[in-house]
Amino acid sequence: MKIPLTKNPEMGLTMVEVMVALLVMLMLTVIVLPMFSKAKSRSSMVDCASNLKQAGLSFRLFAEDNGDKYPAEVLFSNNTEYLCMEAALTEKIWARMSNGLPSTKVLVCPEDVRKAARDFATLHATNISYFASVDASMNYPQVIESGDRNLQFDGKDLKPGLFTLYTNSSMAWSGKIHRNAGNVALSDGSVQIVSQTQLQGIIMRQGLTTNRLAFP
Repeated sequence: MKIPLTKNPEMGLTMVEVMVALLVMLMLTVIVLPMFSKAKSRSSMVDCASNLKQAGLSFRLFAEDNGDKYPAEVLFSNNTEYLCMEAALTEKIWARMSNGLPSTKVLVCPEDVRKAARDFATLHATNISYFASVDASMNYPQVIESGDRNLQFDGKDLKPGLFTLYTNSSMAWSGKIHRNAGNVALSDGSVQIVSQTQLQGIIMRQGLTTNRLAFP
């Protein structure tokens, strides 16, 4: 008669048990990692919105001290000056509002590869994540005032400089920041987390036929 073998408690795991354990760990990794990734992305999006909220406040603080005019309205009085300063337009606008900003870190999105400038005196377009509107005004509360730089026009990334946004412009978010989404700040002080499908609606509701945006 055969005597059934009993498992020796000192024996290690069998190959089958090891394979099952590895398979379970792999399945958990596939399920859990995307959840952590989405949570991290959402957190970065909220932090970015907070930056733009602070930046939007600086617009209004500046206007209070300058006859209800935003930086671009005060900085540039004619088209010739616009053309002369276009290459450095973004940094000029943000630097002018430095009194209303806690630090240069506010101008960099947490998901952007760009690094904040040491201070506002050394601020450069390459240290900025957000575009700024040239035509934003307190008279148009729904106009786009600023936002993430990862915008595309007709499927192409926007280059540094001045871009004229029309109400029918074909715009989209690139995947470089926020995974094909972005944040925009409006002149009423609000900041919106905007998907691809929501973007065009916001552009159409601005109240301005054109809105010139200074991109870093």
